[in-house]
Amino acid sequence: MRAWSKEMVIHILCRTVLFGGLSQTDLEKVADSVVPLEYESGQIVFMMGEEPKGVYVVARGLLRSIRHTSDGREQVLSVEYPCATIGEVALFDHGPCFATAIARGATKLLFIQKADMQRLCAECPTLFSRSAEVLAARVRNYAELVHTLSLHEVDRRVGWFVLTEAMARGVPTDAGIAVELTVTHQEIASCVGSVREMVTRAFGHLHKAGLINARGRLVTVPDHHKLAAFISSGADGWSPG
Repeated sequence: MRAWSKEMVIHILCRTVLFGGLSQTDLEKVADSVVPLEYESGQIVFMMGEEPKGVYVVARGLLRSIRHTSDGREQVLSVEYPCATIGEVALFDHGPCFATAIARGATKLLFIQKADMQRLCAECPTLFSRSAEVLAARVRNYAELVHTLSLHEVDRRVGWFVLTEAMARGVPTDAGIAVELTVTHQEIASCVGSVREMVTRAFGHLHKAGLINARGRLVTVPDHHKLAAFISSGADGWSPG
């Protein structure tokens, strides 16, 4: 595996929410504890039920965090993009991993062992408080997911997924917030508790209603307030036009 320079590792760490606010001295301490890892598409990084090993930073590629329902269906809890972190629960919890993480495409990770992260948090109070912030944000995201899965209409679930992606990774344009979706309709279906055909149909409904403008993987949200209002309205009589 090609070696990672310390400068490159620090550059990636700086772009994460977890490590981004640290001083240069603390960043260098973190970088000294990093182990670079590479995974091929479909490889498992860690499995639900395993003992947590530490914290992972996505340097390149994507990670899917999943669980399986009682009837064997896959439920995607989150999709982690470059500069995202996963595994923070290991710092505060003595229980097993609560999900399985799988690489999507060739993926490169920066790994920090649990003992090293605990030591770094003790040496750097800022890192400890950042960890709490990241965990709080993750709890909010899961609360939103639970709420979304309670919506009966798939159109609203898909609208929530698009809005979440747009607000997290989108780019403002004259036509609205544009975001390139890097996941398939099948993967979106796994995120929102549906099937691929229903997700494809929902994209058509949302597009026809003017709530999104879908051109292949590029999706633009002309008015994110309007899309948010539709998601939260739950109006039984809504029609795509």
